[in-house]
Amino acid sequence: MKETKVQIYKADLRFESKDEALTRLSVFNFEHHYHESRQPFGNLIAVNEETLAPKNQVFRHVETNTDIVIIPMEGAIRYTDSLGNDDIIQTGHIRVFTANEGLSYTLENPYGEESINYLQVWIKPDDVGEIGSEQQKFGFHGKNKLFPIFAGPENKTGEGNHVELPKIRSNATAHLGIFDTRKEVVHHLSGNKNGLFAFVLNGEFEFENHQLEKHDAMAISGISKAAFEALTHNALLLILETPTK
Repeated sequence: MKETKVQIYKADLRFESKDEALTRLSVFNFEHHYHESRQPFGNLIAVNEETLAPKNQVFRHVETNTDIVIIPMEGAIRYTDSLGNDDIIQTGHIRVFTANEGLSYTLENPYGEESINYLQVWIKPDDVGEIGSEQQKFGFHGKNKLFPIFAGPENKTGEGNHVELPKIRSNATAHLGIFDTRKEVVHHLSGNKNGLFAFVLNGEFEFENHQLEKHDAMAISGISKAAFEALTHNALLLILETPTK
């Protein structure tokens, strides 16, 4: 029988990096921030909430093969990369950049007076695979259900989807959902080698008997399913499944 392991990451205990252009809040060890309790969760190596000031940009050189997922939360992002892509990532869209060492990308705030807020998720690929960058709009076709937003090579489409999801090179998947108060859901993991990482984008949840507030996160391994309940109206949850062995 598998041992169940649970770790809670409170929002106010995330690592903070801040300058005039960018504020970054990191769930896991990132750059010069390190603590033994903040090791990557399997293939999931970074979950960063970033706020970029008006008319500023952030450039990043990819140091090791990485699948990078960008999810806008407030405002639109101008995205460019060394593969020649130049796009605007609107709220309600997702950008997936499967990058190898040596590639680079830039995120820019196109607004003159408003900051933008977004998530960057970094996942270690299972193999080198193909590089590329794709963008797709995702839609919530109703509430009180999780909708897939990207997937690995063994799970290219989500249940009920008529379009192929953006692909990463790790056998990981991600879902988003908006939930009404007191709505209870059981999520079944897609693989027995996967752990589950939950991140609250808005509202509050009770997740496996632990209360999570806005921007709290939780990692669980050794389970085949997880139960959660929304405690507030229009609560928004991101769930990532990632290989942990």
